Amino acid sequence: MTWRVVRQWIGVLLTFAVLGTALYVAWRFLDDFGILDAQTVGEPTVDESEQAVEDIPAWAADAGQDLPPALSKQDDREPDLLLLEPWVWDVLDDSWNLEVVRLGEGDGSETLVDEQLLVLTSPTGEQLLVTRNMRTDYLLEIVHWSPEDSLAWIRRAGRSSYAPVIEYAMREGDTFEGWGDGTVPLDNIRAGIIVGVDFAGTLPDGEDVWEALTEAGTVRAVFVRDGDRWRDTLATVEISAQIREGFHDSFGVYAWFDIDSGTAVYRAPYLASEDDSVLEERWLLHNLETDDIRDIAPQVPALNCVPVEQEAQDAAADGTIVAHCGSNRYVITLSGDAGPTPAG
Repeated sequence: MTWRVVRQWIGVLLTFAVLGTALYVAWRFLDDFGILDAQTVGEPTVDESEQAVEDIPAWAADAGQDLPPALSKQDDREPDLLLLEPWVWDVLDDSWNLEVVRLGEGDGSETLVDEQLLVLTSPTGEQLLVTRNMRTDYLLEIVHWSPEDSLAWIRRAGRSSYAPVIEYAMREGDTFEGWGDGTVPLDNIRAGIIVGVDFAGTLPDGEDVWEALTEAGTVRAVFVRDGDRWRDTLATVEISAQIREGFHDSFGVYAWFDIDSGTAVYRAPYLASEDDSVLEERWLLHNLETDDIRDIAPQVPALNCVPVEQEAQDAAADGTIVAHCGSNRYVITLSGDAGPTPAG
């Protein structure tokens, strides 16, 4: 083999080496900058930033926020809680829930619970701490709350059936014992603290209906919260008039509420002084939305009809109520055009 042939072969080999190196460099460039099909270079890695966005619940994502950070537990019995950041107040609505989380049973005397936490539960189940600063000498219960106003009405239960109910401004952490702007009867105020009231429901027009009860559980007043304004109703006026004329039971009347139809029915009995038997009774029909009230005369099986258990006591939109009359339950037509019929 001549020297010329050898040089030709050496040139061919060098050419292949240069081309191979160039092809390898080009492949690495395409791989590193993601231009190649991922299937040609193995499994893709997860984009952590995109994954984090997907994990943010809608109530936070829609507000353009991340999920609030987790809080350290001060007691092993506490649930997993998130920090309630200021922006959360602006996203609250009826899909949220407010509850009291109780820890332990206290000493049974000075304290009825070791600790009580006020907690907001989101529509997707996350729990956010409102406050740990809650007293332990009562069993606290949520009577009602307003997500729009960040207000809660909390019953101090566990000591007396005629329990105090306070208003709590959650944002500010302020407690009000004399709320209601004068609509709560004086008989339901003890040492400046409102007692013995309950929430009846929210009407279709957004008004909140409340009732003031006697210690026997009969109703002495009905009042309403309309936005940030409290107002009395004609029911309170009429009930007071019935009481003055002797038509009452323990200075209150029996009441049926149907919040969906905006209807309430009141029965005021006149009791014999010697044995509390019913001598006579009066019935009132109350339109809660218009605050119109009028006398009615339904046909009843006896003069002893009272509301039944809560889930069945409603004054129905079809103009009837369900009542316990003696030992039996009856459907009573409010117009008086039909007699009572046994309820199932």
